Amino acid sequence: MATTLAAVSPLLIVLGLTALLRRPAHLASLSGLAATAVLLLAVPAFATGPDGWGRASAAAALITLSAAAVILPGLYLNQQLARRKVDRTLIEWTRSLPMSPPHKSALVVVALAPALESLTGFGVSLLVTVPLLLAMTDRPTAVKQSLLSMNIMPWGTLGLATIVGSSLAGQPATDLSLATAAVSAGVFPLFGALSAAMVAQQGKRASAVASGALLGGVFSTALLGLNATGVVELAGVGAGITTTAVGLLLFSGRRGIPLPPWEAVRPYALLFGLVALVRLLPAAGVPHDALTVRSGDVSFDVLSSPGLALLATVLILGRGAVDGHLAGQAGRRAWKPVTALAGFTFMAQLMVHSSMVDTIGRALPVTTVLGFLFASVLLGMASGYLTGSGVGGNALMMPLQANVGGQLGQPLLFSAVQNSAAGHTVFASMPIILLTLAIAGEGEKGEDTMLIRYSLAVTVGVYLVLAGGALVLWSTG
Repeated sequence: MATTLAAVSPLLIVLGLTALLRRPAHLASLSGLAATAVLLLAVPAFATGPDGWGRASAAAALITLSAAAVILPGLYLNQQLARRKVDRTLIEWTRSLPMSPPHKSALVVVALAPALESLTGFGVSLLVTVPLLLAMTDRPTAVKQSLLSMNIMPWGTLGLATIVGSSLAGQPATDLSLATAAVSAGVFPLFGALSAAMVAQQGKRASAVASGALLGGVFSTALLGLNATGVVELAGVGAGITTTAVGLLLFSGRRGIPLPPWEAVRPYALLFGLVALVRLLPAAGVPHDALTVRSGDVSFDVLSSPGLALLATVLILGRGAVDGHLAGQAGRRAWKPVTALAGFTFMAQLMVHSSMVDTIGRALPVTTVLGFLFASVLLGMASGYLTGSGVGGNALMMPLQANVGGQLGQPLLFSAVQNSAAGHTVFASMPIILLTLAIAGEGEKGEDTMLIRYSLAVTVGVYLVLAGGALVLWSTG
């Protein structure tokens, strides 16, 4: 019993720091890492030699490097787009769409916002969705809808959470992404229905809920279809574009549909094309593993990294030059998420290589897939809520979920549950709530408490649809 409590104590420290003391994720990750290191030195059952420390360090470094290669150019691109006022152009275009408020709200929440967040990440889509929704409805409704728009996290930042999760779980990214899409299928209809219902007129709520759920269903179907073809990085944006087109055709009537301005579309189209080009390099005879760095089961494929497309995009938009001011801004925004990821990843790898994860797994009172499935969803949701990031949530909890899943003969299922649950709970985390309110500007006293209560209430529905999706995947797999 004492050994089990010691093994789980780093996770409890992270829980206490983030949920109770509301400390930022990067500080919580470093504290959890320090606690893990002390336990390895002080508890004989967890002792590991220099080889274990070395393998854990190398694996954590590779995973962090692969994520940083996407995060840094991604944040730089965000700064470029802000300078070009792309967000304002997209806001004006969306406001001009000839659609009713419920249809437009659902379109923003389960189509436009996921597509933008897939290409950029780190909550950048909120720069568009928050002011847009504020212009469409009252403030309390708009900020709630803005939280719901943060729903694409397993495929946000060009699928970064899924790519990192696949490395941690030892599963191919394409398999993990497809299984995650199956688990997540009910989330988008739920969020589409909620967003449409908020602005529906009296007596028309049922039709608004149906139309919002329909758009969410289109998104889920497109996401499954794209993942079935092996697309990971562009699955979110592809599903968003598809849902936007279907929504415009279904709900704009016979009125003309204004095309989005090319100056706003061009950067995203360029990035989309470059990511697709990177995916096609092996077909052109360039082996994707030509510049691969490996450490055990973990690898970083430089030529298949979305960071390569992001870097090329920022250089093309900057005409080959790097702006020092924008680079500095990107660096200042990047160090906290990169530090949090490094801390959680190193902590998790040490727990794996020191048998701490095995100890926790053996102590869990489950012996069947069904018995662990409902707890697995809760563990995944807790990791996304605590870290405020799908990537951080996977770094924290994926080794445990994959380990227990392997013992039960279903490693892919439980890896997908972790990836999905962590990503779809980020919307309720304090970092996202605070970012939403910061973009919205000063509001009424207690608004943050209202959003916390609302988001936590919605997570009940998220739990139910994720558990249902996991059951369907297990029963059909």
